[in-house]
This record gives sequence, structure tokens and C-alpha cells, in this order.
Amino acid sequence: MKILILTILISVISIGLSAKQLSDSTKNQLPLIIKNTEIHGQWFLVYQRGYSDSLYNYFTMRRAYLTIKTKLSKNLTSRITQDLTFDDEGDDKGNIELRFKYLYMQWNLPEFSSVLTNSYFEFGQVHRPWLDYEEHINAYRVQGKMATESFHLFNSAGFGITYNALLGGKLNKEQLKNINHHYPGKYGSFALGVYNGGGYHAMENNFSKNIETRLSLRPFPDKISGLQISYFGIFGKGNIKTDPDFMLNAGFLSFEAKNIVLTGQYFTGLGNSSGTWINTNNKSTPFSGYSVFAEFKIPKYKISAFGRYDYFNLQETKPTEKNRYIAGFAYKFTKKSKVILDYNFDSANKYFTEIALEVHF
Repeated sequence: MKILILTILISVISIGLSAKQLSDSTKNQLPLIIKNTEIHGQWFLVYQRGYSDSLYNYFTMRRAYLTIKTKLSKNLTSRITQDLTFDDEGDDKGNIELRFKYLYMQWNLPEFSSVLTNSYFEFGQVHRPWLDYEEHINAYRVQGKMATESFHLFNSAGFGITYNALLGGKLNKEQLKNINHHYPGKYGSFALGVYNGGGYHAMENNFSKNIETRLSLRPFPDKISGLQISYFGIFGKGNIKTDPDFMLNAGFLSFEAKNIVLTGQYFTGLGNSSGTWINTNNKSTPFSGYSVFAEFKIPKYKISAFGRYDYFNLQETKPTEKNRYIAGFAYKFTKKSKVILDYNFDSANKYFTEIALEVHF
């Protein structure tokens, strides 16, 4: 089955790449499905040396994504994103595993409000509201997962439905010049969705659904367009039959400019998405934590220095505290592609140094 899926993907890619090289007159003769199809890729390739129970030293692939988007009509778009990673369990341990991260239909809504603009629904295996937003501000997913995902609270995608909208239209080109172009709402953006509890890594194991929402406000769009204040919340149940509570509330402050990116967040709640943080009475365990991130850029030389600190406290019978320190340098050799050198150390005395390559096309 995996070979069949890969064959189909490779065939579509070949057709799409060939279409890019054709003249305009030839393109007009192509079927609409080919003319309206875009192909994007993102790879995270790593050399890592470190300690986790024992010393290790290896080359690996952290992630490889391949996305195919097709515009089906004026308001309908389909997307499929395959996700290649290493299988670290069972008989196939060590093999490359193919799964799908996103597989959805997007319906772009007509403009019906001056407040909620550029709005659309995603239905299927979709973006959940938070991580895609954060990862376009902290652009170092190549180094590892964002704090809330790395502490196993939830993940970035799942089966369900998401509504997205910008607030008050879009920023102009000058206002977007030194900040990321995703979620370019003049006064911010909004997302709301309902999802299975297990994310895209697990089957749904109960009848509950999780509600997730994000509200991001841009208080000074004309003078400080890179400043945003965000709230993110999850309200639902852990993904086991006994339905333990899962609740998360998070605040996030971010600032983007030509030479600097700064973020800070605090989060607190009960339980987690997988339903594993419970006591003997099936009561969810409280948690809290925070994370800070900074990137300092030298645009002339395409070089950046970055650092991050994460703290997490799971309030079990014996509270569990975790700390993580990350620091490194990056060289951006295309607009979105870069190579980084970084060091990662945590409170469990696990550490590594790595060279990681992020490739976009």
C-alpha cells in the first residue's frame, strides 16, 4: 500500500514540476486540475551527537513533508500533506514510515463582515488552531517541537473542522515587510474548531470531542505591526474510554521586527490530549509551564542567533519539573531554507549537539 501511495505522489509531482516549465500558451491547454495544482516540500535532515541513557552519534531525518494543493473551484481547495518519519516502535523500528498529516477540503467563505474577513473552513484531517500559528513566528521547527507539543499536551493536526478568519482585513505590504506573512490580519486573527481527541497519531477512543480556539490581537497595526497578543484554549476530554478532563489555557506575547523575534508564553490546565495524566481516581493531573524564545538576525549576512528556555511542572503526588535550554546559530541560504548549529540540554541530563538542515521548495 505504501509503495502505491508513493508512486501516485511521485507521478503527481512529476506532472506538476513539468507544468511549471511550460509556456503560458501550453499551460492554457492543460487540464484545470494540473494548472491549479501547487506542490511544496519541507525536509528536516539532522546530524546529532549526544546523550540519552547512553551516548549516541548518528545522521537522521527528523521530518519530511510533501504537500499537494489543488484549487477545485473559486471557493474550494483540497490539500494533502504526507509526513515521512522514522518508526521507533514494533517490528518496523528503524524504517521510514509514511503517514498523512493533513488531508482536507477548504471552503473559502464570501466576505460577510468587516470584522471577520478572509474566512474559511477546513474539514477532514486539519490544522488545529495553535501550532501552525506559533511555528510561523518561531521558525525553528527544524530544531524540534514547540514547548506545548514537546511536553505531550496535544499535537498540530487532527480529524475535525476548523474555522479561520482575519480580523479587520489584511496588513499592507509595507507593514508585512519585516514580519511573517501568515495570518496577516490587520487587527489579528481567530480560529475555532472541534476535533477528535487523539490528534493525527491515534484512533478516537471515546465519544467526546475537544473544542479548541485561538484569538490573536494586533493592538498597534500601523506603528508596531509585529506585536501580537494571543490566547489559546482547549476544552474537552482525554482520549481514553473513561473520559478524564482535558483543559488548557495559554497566553502568548510575540514581537517581530527586521532584526529580532521575541516570544513568551504561559500555559496551565488539567490532563492532556492522550488521557495519560490521571491519578488512581481517574482525576486529571494539573500542570503549568512557560517558554521564552529569542532570535537575533543579521539580515545582511543571512545569519541569526537564537535561544529558547522551557519550563514544565506536572503536579502529581510527587511533582515533576522539567527544564530545557536551547541555543544555536542559523544561516539562511534561501528565503525559507536554512542550516542550523545548536545545543540542547534538559534537566534529565539529556543533551545533544546537532547540525540540522531545513529545505523548502
